[in-house]
Amino acid sequence: MHVRAAIPLLVLAVPPCAPPGAPVEFVLDGDEVVVPMDTSRRHTDVDVWLGERGPFRFQVDTYASTQVCLDDDLVAELDLPVVGTGRNSDGHTTRTVEFVAVDELRLGGATFRGLRALVDDYDMVPTSKGGSLQGILGFALFRELLLTVDYPGERLVLRRGELRADAPGVLPYDAPDGAPDVRLRVGGRELVCGVDTGAEAALRLAEADLETLPVHGDAPVIGRARTVYSTYAIRGAYLAAPVVLAGERLEPVYAHFSAAGASAKRLIGFGLLRDCALTFDQRRGMLRIARTPPPAAVPLTDARRAAWAGAYAWRGGELVVEDVGGALRVRYPGGPRLVALPAANDELAFATCPARLRLGADGEGRRGLEVRRPPDLGPDGFAPAVDGWTAAGGGE
Repeated sequence: MHVRAAIPLLVLAVPPCAPPGAPVEFVLDGDEVVVPMDTSRRHTDVDVWLGERGPFRFQVDTYASTQVCLDDDLVAELDLPVVGTGRNSDGHTTRTVEFVAVDELRLGGATFRGLRALVDDYDMVPTSKGGSLQGILGFALFRELLLTVDYPGERLVLRRGELRADAPGVLPYDAPDGAPDVRLRVGGRELVCGVDTGAEAALRLAEADLETLPVHGDAPVIGRARTVYSTYAIRGAYLAAPVVLAGERLEPVYAHFSAAGASAKRLIGFGLLRDCALTFDQRRGMLRIARTPPPAAVPLTDARRAAWAGAYAWRGGELVVEDVGGALRVRYPGGPRLVALPAANDELAFATCPARLRLGADGEGRRGLEVRRPPDLGPDGFAPAVDGWTAAGGGE
């Protein structure tokens, strides 16, 4: 969730649920099924029908290793029969849970039958349509399909087929617990991270990683994270080295550092995936990451770059715009330089952050800067959690 106070509550979706169970029976309406997906709350929200009832508020969570998870209130409403029990972990705590039978589940033009669903309480997880989460579609549900989670296109795509190992952006993944783990590099260090479409942060690491990874600043406590069973402190900081994933160099990256303990998984989440279409081939253990290229920059004259350059009062410090060798760079208090991409003479965009800057003047003609970021952007950008344009102090 967004930072709303000095110590906010961050709601995270569920890591691995349970063993995936029996093979899935499914029918697709055509060669390809496309399902609308809402990412406005940094999750992958979709509509699901259970039999003839619905739609219900679900999320697609690639780091939930079971077929389906259902909220206990929905199970009671539908009076679904209990078919067994098992152990469920939220990545930190393990508890005994019930499983219920789901005869039929429909996701757009895809129908799944004969499912086992884990039962838990998701009242703390908000959704884009209001109300709390009613269920989770786990990784195992799509075991026999190519699953594409297309963030820029706000859609899921289901089809049969396979990925070519030599295709651009394709890399292998491991799934020791039934959910996908990939390798990335930060500076000179290789890390194994779960690809988690249920996680909000760009990169969630362990608090112990602060001892070996370079960061900007002191990584202060930015809030508390909450899973279905646990709460723990979260620190946040920009990494002072690029993240290299699938051959792409990503920087700057704002990372969360979890105090959940040694058992907590490192995760890649929404902040790094928002510009990507992810395609999973579970039968071959392959993942394709197709990243949308940054917007084309509008050329600026020397005079216009000079008009931008300056220091602006911002959040108790200075937001600095610099002209470095004919290109604009932006540095905010305590953070790294961001490469600016002029979207217009008076507006800057960024390749690695969806916030924007706009140059203007107040009623007395003094130069000023306005900052805008979309309402879904959590604490991994350089602006506070506001929707719309917010004034910074005048430039010097």
